[in-house]
Amino acid sequence: MKRRRFWGLLLAVLVLAGCFSSDPAGSEGGDADVIIDMTADLTYSPAAATARVGETVRWVNRSNVPHTVTADPDLAANAQSTLLPEGAAPFDSGLIDAGGSYAHTFTVPGTYRYFCRPHEGAGMIATIVVSE
Repeated sequence: MKRRRFWGLLLAVLVLAGCFSSDPAGSEGGDADVIIDMTADLTYSPAAATARVGETVRWVNRSNVPHTVTADPDLAANAQSTLLPEGAAPFDSGLIDAGGSYAHTFTVPGTYRYFCRPHEGAGMIATIVVSE
């Protein structure tokens, strides 16, 4: 019994010291070059970000409701919610549950405007400028 208590106490100390993480599926960024948070107040933070061609952007859902990262004119209720540079393919994360994340590597430079499908009407729209 003493040995089990020791290991339990040691594990608790290590968790508190940050040696282990309860971060789901690498949502803190992992291999991402740019991190964008999806928040409970229905925003992307930052709302305007920059990246370079070849960099990976990871969106992390830090709220308690599902969000999406959508840059697809066919899925937008309002045409102004999305913008893709010429030659860029549309993308959509699908629903990202609380604590989850989505990563996209940009290969075409230009300005992208994207939105959250469930919260487009509430103004959950942001941009990312990708440079060469």
